[in-house]
Amino acid sequence: MKDTTVLARCNLFAVLGAIPHLLKLDPDAAALVAGKNIKVGFSVKNGPKATLIFKNGEAEMVKGTAGCSIKLWFPSAEKFNAMIDGKGSPVPVSG
Repeated sequence: MKDTTVLARCNLFAVLGAIPHLLKLDPDAAALVAGKNIKVGFSVKNGPKATLIFKNGEAEMVKGTAGCSIKLWFPSAEKFNAMIDGKGSPVPVSG
C-alpha cells in the first residue's frame, strides 16, 4: 500500500527540495534562473506546504507559503504526485 501523503512530502522536500543543490552544481541550471526574483509556493490540501525562492541564480526552500509570488494548490496528495510524475497540473491560486 502506498501512502500518498508521505510520497507528497518526499516529492516536495526531497525532489523539489534538491533544486537549490542542483543550481549550485549545474551552471546551466543556475543560468536559467539568473536575474529572477520569484517565490513559488506549493500547497497540498491536508499535506505539505513549501516555497521555492529563486533569487540571483540561487534557490532556497522554506516551509509554508507565506509571501509567495505564485501559489500552486493541489486538492490532494495524489494530484501533487501526479504533477511530479508529469501527469497532472496544479491549480494556480495567485500570481
